[in-house]
Amino acid sequence: MNAYHYFRSESRPALRAFADDRSGTRLPAESGPWRFVRVIDPGEGWTGAVDRSAVDAGVTVNGFYLVESEDELAFDESPTRARDFP
Repeated sequence: MNAYHYFRSESRPALRAFADDRSGTRLPAESGPWRFVRVIDPGEGWTGAVDRSAVDAGVTVNGFYLVESEDELAFDESPTRARDFP
């Protein structure tokens, strides 16, 4: 199972996205700009308020999955810092 790339919309603070690539090029432009938050391994630390099978289906069909949540989604791993990536 591949890792997901987790993003937050800067224009709609409650909108989050999971994508199959780090660039987020498939994310809907009208809801952006998108800020990359972290990489998430769906086989480890999946404690978020999102159904993993729904994320799997959305990413498989569209290349991304969107979710609205006022609360930050929780995962067991430490967040990836922006400076960890070029």
